[in-house]
Amino acid sequence: MMSSKFSPPPSPVLIDSQTQMPSPLPAGSTSRSSATYKRQKYLRRIFKFRQMDFEFAMWQMLYLIVAPQKVYRNFHHRKYTKDQYARDDPAFLVLLSIFLVGKLITRISSSSISHICYVCY
Repeated sequence: MMSSKFSPPPSPVLIDSQTQMPSPLPAGSTSRSSATYKRQKYLRRIFKFRQMDFEFAMWQMLYLIVAPQKVYRNFHHRKYTKDQYARDDPAFLVLLSIFLVGKLITRISSSSISHICYVCY
């Protein structure tokens, strides 16, 4: 086989010592992103409501109360298929925040009504 003087030399194939298979990544690189990058990406997605999966987030909230083992199995499955426990979608956080603010407003309004009734009588 004749090689051109302009073609680069073939790169050496890196062999993974555990699986004895060729490694898809160079030896010094990592496949995971940094925590700072993931946090920035997550916070940017908070304001993109059309891309959030609110239906799945509501399912998680409901089943955390009714049958938490189903949610655990779902997270366990995600860990083995996508190699991460957390979801990229902040819909759960948004819904939880909305519910907490709603509960706070309800609590404040009901306590102020009870204080007003107590003072009037």
